[in-house]
Amino acid sequence: MKILHLILLSLLSTTLHAQSNVTDSLFINKCMSLLNLENPQRKTAILQEVKAYTNKGDEETLIKAATALFYLGMPIESDSIYMATAQKYPNGHAAKTIEYSKLIKLEENSSKVLATYNKWIKHFPDKGDNKELYENARAHIAVIYAKERNYKEAQKWLATIKDTLLVATTNIDIADLALHNNDTTSAVASMETGIKKISLLSGDDFKEYKLNYFMKYADFLYQLKRYEQSLSVFSDAYSHAANKTAEQERLYADILLANNKSKEAMDLLSGLLKKGKGDEKLLVDLKKAYLQVNGSVSGYDAYIQPLIDTMKQATRAGLDLKMLDEKAPSFTLKVLNGNMVSLEDLKGKVVILDFWATWCGPCKASFPAMKSAINKYAADSSVVFLFIDCMERVKDPSEMISSFL
Repeated sequence: MKILHLILLSLLSTTLHAQSNVTDSLFINKCMSLLNLENPQRKTAILQEVKAYTNKGDEETLIKAATALFYLGMPIESDSIYMATAQKYPNGHAAKTIEYSKLIKLEENSSKVLATYNKWIKHFPDKGDNKELYENARAHIAVIYAKERNYKEAQKWLATIKDTLLVATTNIDIADLALHNNDTTSAVASMETGIKKISLLSGDDFKEYKLNYFMKYADFLYQLKRYEQSLSVFSDAYSHAANKTAEQERLYADILLANNKSKEAMDLLSGLLKKGKGDEKLLVDLKKAYLQVNGSVSGYDAYIQPLIDTMKQATRAGLDLKMLDEKAPSFTLKVLNGNMVSLEDLKGKVVILDFWATWCGPCKASFPAMKSAINKYAADSSVVFLFIDCMERVKDPSEMISSFL
């Protein structure tokens, strides 16, 4: 089971940045030094350090070790220690967070989620510590009720949460759910509550955060066809934002077009196209803006072609920046038919490696797209696909893989 990144992040302050004694500090420093070595045995060496560090076996030390391994890029080993810690200390923090992670993954009916929450609370009573876990759990229950369109019960659960930011963002999430369900009245009420609380946040740390949520609010108003209000909110947030994403610029263009500000929309869309951020919808919107500005599409082809050429150049340049110039590590693999294949034998070819497992949902979801890629290059002997099954839970998975395929 993957331990939630959020849980491990909450523990970071007690491990990597706030070692309570010299032993902690030495352990972290040794692991970091080993991580920077080119030695292929560095992982084994780090695990030996972990074994020595956790020798006394108390829960706090075990959790620190698990957290450190996670941030050292060893999540599987981290999870293993965390799970073992939960089994050794069934009433401890690790067990609590693992049960919490199960709770917030539940997307079923409110009755089941509530029963799971009550069981968790009974086993791990809220004693005032780990406030974030308990409040996040209650926020999750509120969202589950909102999905069932029981907004009154959702607000009851939100009323039990003291974290202003969590209440605000959960209200905004509920507003999106309600709007999707065409429950406009409930959607507006939740959004207005959430945005009002967001606006109360102060300090430079929240500046960009607030601006992003105001842009989200503008999108909400745009979906309600409140175009003038949407433009007012978005323009103000956009003008103060230090960094604008392509998605935000696209939304701004949509809002500008809805308010008949076609010239501004055209400039924004053409700029995105030149930066390589174009797609079919952008081209449709750009042509619409061009028509509104010029009164006809005469001359549009001559206008658009240089922009498309610039987009292609920008796209290629971006790919060049991402290309790695490193020698691939050698490997030899056993094929299901018993033959062996090595990277050395494929020198000079383009080799695509796809790592997957029979239990991995996202891996299996990618198979149709990979099949399309195989078909596309079926006649090209210079392109080779290797689908590498890994991390199975049995000693010899060959028969299971064959059956699955």
